[in-house]
Amino acid sequence: MKFRNHSLTALAAITLLTVVGMSAVSCVEDIDTSNRYTFTGNTVASYLEEHSDMFSSFVTILKRGGKFNLMKAYGTYTCFAPMNDAIDRFLFEQDSIYKASLLPGSKRVIWTGVTSPNLEDLSDSMCTVIAQTHIIPATYLTTEMEGDVVPTMNLNDRYLTMSYDTDSLNHSLLFINGAQVVTADEEVENGVVQIIGSVMNPSSETVPTVIENMKYLSIFSEALERTGLDQKLQP
Repeated sequence: MKFRNHSLTALAAITLLTVVGMSAVSCVEDIDTSNRYTFTGNTVASYLEEHSDMFSSFVTILKRGGKFNLMKAYGTYTCFAPMNDAIDRFLFEQDSIYKASLLPGSKRVIWTGVTSPNLEDLSDSMCTVIAQTHIIPATYLTTEMEGDVVPTMNLNDRYLTMSYDTDSLNHSLLFINGAQVVTADEEVENGVVQIIGSVMNPSSETVPTVIENMKYLSIFSEALERTGLDQKLQP
């Protein structure tokens, strides 16, 4: 009788283990993978690279500024991407402003961060500033943009302004920090690309320049200039 009881116990144990094992396999096989998120299309980075005829200069700035890999990563980003000709214009204009401020008779040296019209001469630190100016760590479609300021700061911890206008055909125009959005809402896996027609000028103005542009500080600005203190406040 003892042997029979032991046999029944062993048989029950084996049966239990078999059932548990089958249940475990069933649980593994029945995992719902429908909500798993994987990249199946372009990221911001791959979108820009696929359109290198338009964005090769901006890709260079992102890479040298240490932000290109971020544009490959999981997340939600709005990237305001200036086209190649926009970057060429920006470098030429900013270099011209700097060079003109060096001429005799100029009030002060205007430091723009750009000292050459050539992209290869742009410093890595300035590439970082430009890259961070054009990236917001949140996704905004133009249909969601309203008001005067984009609600989320860019990677330079600055808010971007918004303004509006219409063209000759009465089509609505959107400007971000003065840069027109020419192609809107290119959605990618990790956010959205907004193509802009000019570079958003990063906040690289010096203290004297900011004061000079404030009309209600005109007397103070003149005092800085006459005492030479404006030069001491330059970088």
